Amino acid sequence: MALTYNKLFWGTVLTGLEALLEAELSPGVRVVISGVHQKHGTARVRLAPLSTSWLTRESTGETRSYTVELTYSADLKPGRKGLQHLLDMQARLNRLVTNNTVRALGGTYAWHDARLVHTEINPPRQAGEPEQGGLLRSTFLCTVTEPIS
Repeated sequence: MALTYNKLFWGTVLTGLEALLEAELSPGVRVVISGVHQKHGTARVRLAPLSTSWLTRESTGETRSYTVELTYSADLKPGRKGLQHLLDMQARLNRLVTNNTVRALGGTYAWHDARLVHTEINPPRQAGEPEQGGLLRSTFLCTVTEPIS
């Protein structure tokens, strides 16, 4: 039983974050949910689930934290303008998550206490990531209270 509702909420977290980013960044940035890096247009966000941790259990539900890696990459030329673009995008993503600390998708609870806890600007590249251009790698963390039926 635990696996079923955990799978349901992973989907809610990922699709909720995907919808939030698409609404803010479209049409210029493609958002994908994937465990592997792939090239999608000139600017893209990849969402990859990293972990979930149990926090508390009550008679009606269980509270867990969910961690998602959010990777933004763009075909940018090196230099001041490219770096400024990354800094602006990092600030924009922070504001977006801060403004959606509590999220309900179509009136249905998705998460609370959402935040970007860590962002790297132009970190060392991982396998499959573009070798050139700008890159932000952020850690998105949110809390979900899942009902137990």
